[in-house]
Amino acid sequence: MVEKYNHWDNFQNQLHRQEGQVRSELSRRSFLKRLGLTAGGTLAASALGEELFLPRTARAITNDSFYSDGYQRMCYHENPIGPCAPALEAVREVISETGSINRYPDFSYEDLKNKILKYNRAGSGLGPDHVNVGCGSWESLNQLCDTFLAPGSAFLTEWPTYHVIIDRARVVGAQIIKVPHTETPHQPDLPAMKQALADNPNIRLIHFNTINNPIGSFLTRSEFDDFARHVFANYPQAVIVADDSDPEFMDKEERGSYPRFLDYVEQGQNLVQVSTFSHAFALTGLRVGYSIAPLALAQKISPRAIFAGLSQAGLAAAQASLEDAKTQTKRSYENNRDGREYLYGEFDRLGLAYHRSQGSYVIFDVGRDGVTFFTQLLTKKVVLRPGEEWEMTNWIRICPGLPGENEHFIKVLEELLGAPAASSENYLNTVEGKKAAEVALSFGINPYPRRFFRPEKSNKNNW
Repeated sequence: MVEKYNHWDNFQNQLHRQEGQVRSELSRRSFLKRLGLTAGGTLAASALGEELFLPRTARAITNDSFYSDGYQRMCYHENPIGPCAPALEAVREVISETGSINRYPDFSYEDLKNKILKYNRAGSGLGPDHVNVGCGSWESLNQLCDTFLAPGSAFLTEWPTYHVIIDRARVVGAQIIKVPHTETPHQPDLPAMKQALADNPNIRLIHFNTINNPIGSFLTRSEFDDFARHVFANYPQAVIVADDSDPEFMDKEERGSYPRFLDYVEQGQNLVQVSTFSHAFALTGLRVGYSIAPLALAQKISPRAIFAGLSQAGLAAAQASLEDAKTQTKRSYENNRDGREYLYGEFDRLGLAYHRSQGSYVIFDVGRDGVTFFTQLLTKKVVLRPGEEWEMTNWIRICPGLPGENEHFIKVLEELLGAPAASSENYLNTVEGKKAAEVALSFGINPYPRRFFRPEKSNKNNW
């Protein structure tokens, strides 16, 4: 008999703490139903017993904090509470229907596009042709680079920021121009970005991570509106990208200061709003994202899409999520808000600097080399994200999890802070450090800083 997986009790104890989400007692059968693994679902009926709880080397379920040998994964931009019940039911129905997953979905995605427009409170001037959908916001950002950039053109962005679009801009041969944030407050330096435009007439794409990842600050309406009007009036060849993936996590008192990006789309200005179902709607594993643009831009972007890029399951889950949007976004916001506030309080108690965030992540300063500290956390089976990737050497980013995960992280954090600091050069060459580095690479994170040395196998380099 295969060894049973041993995180069942851990799953129960942590998940039932969320008010209104599960009962205090959760049977194994209902647990399977919550994951969508019924007899008509992803596993055959014969696999619904012992075979589900497989050892690490023979597991058919995607890794998460309960299915990766106890690693507590708080490094990725994921939603720990999971999708809404209607989304899970929609996936079950798709999988159980004969002749569904073996066929492409409707190529137009018109129903989903209309629901996206309604969710974003788009005006009557926008229709399905203004929306392009694809595999998460990642595909949308790649499409924009492929459409508007080429060798000899330039890409302008704030720094630090979500780097995926920078990587793609580099691949297509564009010049990369990164303008550092102002320090107090930590915001895009819009006057400096205006100057960069004046100095570089070949800029064709201007990128904002509108709720900045990793800092958590956000663009404010008055400053952004002034910048956008300046761009539209003086640089007709440039397109602004509003990379807008986290607005549901904003505190309510801040939302009135947030820009209304679709106003510019409705006016036909050169702005593209990009978003995703990965975060508030927790469909990360199904990869559904979209962009909304003026018709002339949307028509240029569309040919760069992956053919039939959405799966049947992703399409169904996204539509169901929008039908239950109010409930799901409330759940997501409250869990993340509570997690952020708990972390702030603990960081204050421990004397650690941090940035208050309006996104689903918090970045904090450990006061020592962040890469080394990150690898030490791995030995405690806690996976975060080192700030080295944003040139923030002593900083680490955490995505708040469930309450029990947050509490366990603080316990481990306090334990490591109480030990002497270690240097990357020394630690990563110890037996323990090398083992932790292998784990880091398995999560897609390279713990070897550029300023010291690289691993022998650099194919998983993520900087």
